[in-house]
Amino acid sequence: MLAKPSVRQTVAEGQPSRIAGLGTLAHGFDALLCDVWGVVHDGIQGFPDALDCLDRWRASGRKVVLVSNSPRPNQSLEAQLRDFGVRKGIHFDGVLSAGELAREAAIAEGPKACYHLGPARDNAIRNGLKGPVVDRLEEADYILCTGFRHDDRETVADYLGLLRQAHARELPLLCANPDLTVHRGADEVPCAGALAAAYEALGGQVRQFGKPYPAIYQRALQMIETAPDRVIALGDGLDTDIRGARDAGIASVFVTSGIHREAIGGAERADDALNALFATAGVRPDWVIDRLVW
Repeated sequence: MLAKPSVRQTVAEGQPSRIAGLGTLAHGFDALLCDVWGVVHDGIQGFPDALDCLDRWRASGRKVVLVSNSPRPNQSLEAQLRDFGVRKGIHFDGVLSAGELAREAAIAEGPKACYHLGPARDNAIRNGLKGPVVDRLEEADYILCTGFRHDDRETVADYLGLLRQAHARELPLLCANPDLTVHRGADEVPCAGALAAAYEALGGQVRQFGKPYPAIYQRALQMIETAPDRVIALGDGLDTDIRGARDAGIASVFVTSGIHREAIGGAERADDALNALFATAGVRPDWVIDRLVW
């Protein structure tokens, strides 16, 4: 079994410890930076145990900021969360999304023409842009990428022609969601990060927003006004949630039932699968939990 430490560990000090519930750690921290998709909901419904846990965490006088790689700006993300039964003032104090930071960057582009690459449900990211949103790539000055237009049936291959055209014009691409994939219910669907990775592979210029990049953690810490050593981050993505927390100097909890669940499986030697994942990613959390429960 994975060894259980008495204090926070680092990669160099040993293995992460398994915990049964987040309440085990409540005494050591004043604020939680919590991932959303795969932890609080699955894109279809909220997880009752996770909502109960967030409620209890806040009831104990601690803060919760939901930090998401969703391409939706904060206000739009809050509206989506309400549909899943996730309520501000009950389950969280504030939200911060990759989409919010990407939208701010797009606004900063001023009057330049934007080509929005993504589904209509993400159109809120266009709000406040100072330049036009164009339908023709030939008229664009940059691409604002929120994902696949039809992520239930498209792959990166469907967009290579467009990406090659964009590269030929040397258009920068702002990626509003660094995730490569996400689970929607039982299905795994591609995210904007997969398109950004393909564009980079072609030699295109990409600017990423969200986890694991420093800006989203800096903003989150400003929101809660809490020292990093009194903050814990929780999420299901090693390359996003756990890496970002480590680089920000924040303790982390890895949720095993999320995006990496198939690699971990329910095998008898799940700890070996976890250690292999950590070795491949080059990052380890401080604690491991099956799912977000108190």
